[in-house]
Amino acid sequence: MPDRGRTTRAGGGGRLEDPRRYLPGAATPAGWSFLAERPLASVPVPAGFVVEIAVGPTGFLVADRLVAPAAVAKLIAWAKGVSQRPLVLLARGTVPTGSAADMLFGGLADSLGCAVLVADGPVSLTSHGILRTAGVFRQWHPRGGGRLQPVVTPRHRVIGATLPPGATVHRPPPAPSPEPVAPQALTDTAPATQAAPAPVSLTPPAPAAPGLVALTAADHALLDPERWTGRWTGQTVSSPTRPTAAAPAAPRPQPAVPGYVPPRPRTVDSPITRTPATAVPDRIAGRPEAEPVASNAIWISGTDWTADDRTTLRRALNGRYDMYARIVARTLAEEPGLRAAGTSAEVVADLVALCAYDAVERDTVNKTLRTGQRPDGRETLVARGAARGLRRLPAVLGPVFVAGRDTPPVIGRYRAGDELIEPAFVDVDLTRGPADNATVEFVIWSVTARRLDRISPDNAATAVFPPGTRFAVLAVDRSEDGGPVRVLLRDRAGDRPGGDSGSERLLDRLRGAVPSELTGRPQRLLAFAPGLDEHGRRFVPPEAPTSRPLRRRA
Repeated sequence: MPDRGRTTRAGGGGRLEDPRRYLPGAATPAGWSFLAERPLASVPVPAGFVVEIAVGPTGFLVADRLVAPAAVAKLIAWAKGVSQRPLVLLARGTVPTGSAADMLFGGLADSLGCAVLVADGPVSLTSHGILRTAGVFRQWHPRGGGRLQPVVTPRHRVIGATLPPGATVHRPPPAPSPEPVAPQALTDTAPATQAAPAPVSLTPPAPAAPGLVALTAADHALLDPERWTGRWTGQTVSSPTRPTAAAPAAPRPQPAVPGYVPPRPRTVDSPITRTPATAVPDRIAGRPEAEPVASNAIWISGTDWTADDRTTLRRALNGRYDMYARIVARTLAEEPGLRAAGTSAEVVADLVALCAYDAVERDTVNKTLRTGQRPDGRETLVARGAARGLRRLPAVLGPVFVAGRDTPPVIGRYRAGDELIEPAFVDVDLTRGPADNATVEFVIWSVTARRLDRISPDNAATAVFPPGTRFAVLAVDRSEDGGPVRVLLRDRAGDRPGGDSGSERLLDRLRGAVPSELTGRPQRLLAFAPGLDEHGRRFVPPEAPTSRPLRRRA
């Protein structure tokens, strides 16, 4: 079990500062979240320490990487500290069942040494910290006595649909509707033979007895004799509950009614006036209300890649499939860790599609994704397989480089604070080399780019951003000696809503990563400007609104 009580420096010398500062994710009122999106646990949960994490068919995912239960247990142990509360795991994604769940969640319980509770359905949280699920919560207890103890099937037990077990959500009963009260009508000119009306008193009533409805100020205003006199006699009488801006009328003599008690003067609140909201002026002068956007782009991901697509890929590549398969087989022999998820046939087919993209199909695939031409052709098939294959390669964290020969009008569309999204793959270099006749240089802080040197024939230090990557423009530096414009971008993967993205720190690091002398291999030239089409229009996915540009910061 990991030591949660203390953390020492690598070279000794006492305790280290709070290790949670270096953990992925962020603290929540109920525990910890390893997710990039907004956490669910917004209030403390009495059932235990809540951890939100992504789960795939084969294990836990942290920062889009597959992580073993023992490694996740260390991260959770550092997040929990010395707390001995049970672990409530809010899993996002495909939650395993049966023996796979026992291995995953049971292994986590063994490593942590505490109970682990997981729901097999969607979970909601009340304002009192009660967790409810459409399915059931299951609990895994740690096994004692070492690893050689027999495995009991199943290891878990069902807790119920709420946490804490048996908790109920109390809702206040609806307020009883007031019973209708018949007003006593008073007339100014009552016949001599008609009995005098009963006097109406507006004295505040005594507190209502149990089971009775207490009259409010509005009810007393409803019973005002002045209000009902005009309705029954046809005389126009101003209502005290509807004040107007006109001057108050002179007091009218009251009718001579025996026993009549005149109403007491009262104060009526002024009517509520609402000032119409004033639109905040745009801080960018001369900016149109709706910028033109690029259309017809094809948006793909690596999640819709099926076994039928792998069979179709073999036919589409014809003889090249076997050639790429030999390259993949050699790579898998040298890097067995690439087989961490999926069967051998799946891994080979995914990486074959990526090899086809890197060797021949790069330009045609990217042109298809950006222009929408031939959406059902071979290019789209290769693109979906390559996007799937990228997930199996290691990620790059740090600065990457690429240059381009875009026209000045297109380069001028990059402005600091813009947020862009690119539908195609973006190929980059891990080191900056010379780029002849380049008009623009992109220096990008990478989080999700994947290294291609393991499957590249020349083992070049290159990487690729997957389709749909979002970039934030940190700065646009223009050279004083007429050199290429330098655009500094940041990969927005992993940004937390409302969190500090550290753009100023990254900006300094990106500028410091640019070497003063260019040596070595020539830099790759990108055939397009990331996030913009050939006319300088930004790409917008179909689900994103197009009435306002994708820009948040000035």
